Amino acid sequence: MNSLLRNIEKTAIRFSYVNILDEIRHLKTFENEENQLDLVVLGQFKAGKSSLLNSLIGRKLLPVGVLPVTAIITRMAFGEYEKVIVTTLSNEQMEIGLDELPLFITEKENPENKKGVYLVDIFVRELANYKNIRFIDTPGLGSAFKHNTKVTQNWFSRIGAAIVVINAGQAYSDNDRQLTESALEQSPEVYFILSKTDLIHERELQEVKQFVKQKSLENFKKELPVFTYSVEKNTKSCRQSIEQKLLQHLNSHHVLAKEQIFKHKQRHLQQLTISYLSISLSVRQKEQAERNELKDKIIDEQLKLNYIKQELHFIAQNYLDTTRTALESEIVDKNQSRMIRILTNDFENAFAGWQGNLSKLSRQYEDWIKKSMIEHLSSFEKELRPFSNALSEKAAKHFNNYCQLFRERLNHNLEKILGISMPDDDFKVKIDQVKKPDIMVSWAFESHIDLLWFLIPMFLFRNYFHNYFKKQLPAEVEKNLHRLVSQLSTKINHSIEQTHREGLEYITNQLQTIEQLLSEKSNDSNEVQQYINLLKE
Repeated sequence: MNSLLRNIEKTAIRFSYVNILDEIRHLKTFENEENQLDLVVLGQFKAGKSSLLNSLIGRKLLPVGVLPVTAIITRMAFGEYEKVIVTTLSNEQMEIGLDELPLFITEKENPENKKGVYLVDIFVRELANYKNIRFIDTPGLGSAFKHNTKVTQNWFSRIGAAIVVINAGQAYSDNDRQLTESALEQSPEVYFILSKTDLIHERELQEVKQFVKQKSLENFKKELPVFTYSVEKNTKSCRQSIEQKLLQHLNSHHVLAKEQIFKHKQRHLQQLTISYLSISLSVRQKEQAERNELKDKIIDEQLKLNYIKQELHFIAQNYLDTTRTALESEIVDKNQSRMIRILTNDFENAFAGWQGNLSKLSRQYEDWIKKSMIEHLSSFEKELRPFSNALSEKAAKHFNNYCQLFRERLNHNLEKILGISMPDDDFKVKIDQVKKPDIMVSWAFESHIDLLWFLIPMFLFRNYFHNYFKKQLPAEVEKNLHRLVSQLSTKINHSIEQTHREGLEYITNQLQTIEQLLSEKSNDSNEVQQYINLLKE
């Protein structure tokens, strides 16, 4: 642990900053984790990011097209065996085939991310030379689809190194400048690649290249490396230059990403701790009566814990009360008739092949109904997963918004009354994974009539039992659909309750820390100032 983090921890212990101590614990865990270098490929819509990555990897992994294609963050890394892992917004994972990739990451097959995909990981042997790098393709900024832009912006804090892809025929826009500026805030390893260079003459290309270098020097006080690339012209030489001067360099300096992210998180903790100390210093310089007045102004009626508990309870209860109704409408009302028709048709085909006495016929029916119900309901539940996840995600979004508004109001009051501003906070409640429910079917008969099989001539009664089994199908479908509703309701509501608890815990910790700072008994400002100086050093 370095001296700055040690001093932050020392300060947090001395003044009982519980939330700071929690973040220090997480930061220590991060420091000890193994991390690949995340090389994020950024750029405006249709700059050629996916085409560039396909060419560098030497294989067409990512779909490309005329319209905006990439809708989901896609990571590519070396793997001994080829596989694709899809992670959903509810942290559920599934393995798919490479041919299924467009179904999850393209705007056409997954419009506005209706399938609730968080990211996709691709593992291939072609990246054996870059085992320390994880290539990340991002949705284009400036796309017609606003949700794509937001996805990319949310990944800026994860940048280890960045390639900013710029269309050579449209360089260098203000959007490119802003994009580069955001990347440089997260990492010193930022590179330009001018794509589609075959669309302009060589002399113009050199002018554009020099212009981009000049702009980076003017805007960022440093000349960022500029590479050129085209999938149509001089592809081999361009790729060799990028591989030798960029990728091989990053592969041997992969620890840099971890260091940069660690420093970024540490700076945030430093700023947050200094903000707390500044509040404490300001309070200690005032008389007790004035302190009580300050406390009432800063923690106003809408920031009191009892009021917030009630608000969060109402939010949670609203979502908990509507979960089952929403699921019944989506699952039972819309699909019961369809499920009955499918099972009835399957039953007719299966029954024709069943042979034997009543006991054997009953066992064949029980095996069939169990297998068919599990197969159809599992497939059906998989189709419903985005809808199920959306219910818990909607509640989580509401809690996150509430926590953000709480933070903004508290910060506004602190700045207005004490002139102290708190650093930005990236707190988000976690969403529990909605796990696959169980499926249950009934016996063929409620009584033990099938034990009397030797008394029942099947050549006379086969048609009767055919109709008997067939009549049971609607009840089996209804029972299992309602069971599916019940199980999903329980799991979704558990997730909502968990996000409610996390949001309340976050706000409670924040208020307790601020209240403690505003209730200082000591008038000694020197000690607080010493700790501020210690952290600033």
